[in-house]
Amino acid sequence: MKTYALLLLPVTLIACGEKEADTAEMDTSTQDTATEDTATEDTAIDTGSQGVFILADMLNQPSGCSDFTFFDRNEDDTIMLEVQGQGLAESAHVAGDAQSFTYQLGELPSDFRVVVSFGTNLSYELCNDALDPAIETVVDKRYLPVNGTMTLTVTPDGDPMGMGDFPAELQVDIQFVDFCADIGDGNTHHEDCFNVDDYTGAAAIGWLPG
Repeated sequence: MKTYALLLLPVTLIACGEKEADTAEMDTSTQDTATEDTATEDTAIDTGSQGVFILADMLNQPSGCSDFTFFDRNEDDTIMLEVQGQGLAESAHVAGDAQSFTYQLGELPSDFRVVVSFGTNLSYELCNDALDPAIETVVDKRYLPVNGTMTLTVTPDGDPMGMGDFPAELQVDIQFVDFCADIGDGNTHHEDCFNVDDYTGAAAIGWLPG
């Protein structure tokens, strides 16, 4: 019995030692998980989004003109996406082939404009040189992009007529964007936002109204 007891004691000690090591590993793993959770909380940005807004389903009337104005609206013209910029159609004609440009929507060039508007007769004054003074455009609210990406692909479509026109087709792709309410001077209200996961629209640009 004494021999058995002596043999059992080291075995028991070894088993305890292994268990403590396992416990230490579990504690370290728990600490790592806690660190990851903390890092996630630190890097997460709460925009106060109201939900996912499916522009591709809401908007079905894309159009455009000049170099460049692009807009897409719903049937009663109460919701509209508007994208404006400079010189893309001309650059595609100079290159002689399709050109693609990707922008970070939180850092757009100063001569670019991307906005989603809610109101009445929103697109009436765009690409229209025969305005009826009895028809009024009313904007109730505007939303500006605060993040996400936009890719503009412009393809020459015909020959210029020498009057500053550069006929082309523009495709607009917008992905993973939070639009937040415009409160003036380019500032946004981060508790009044909606998210657009994906939108694609295309229209002719480069032609001059009139």
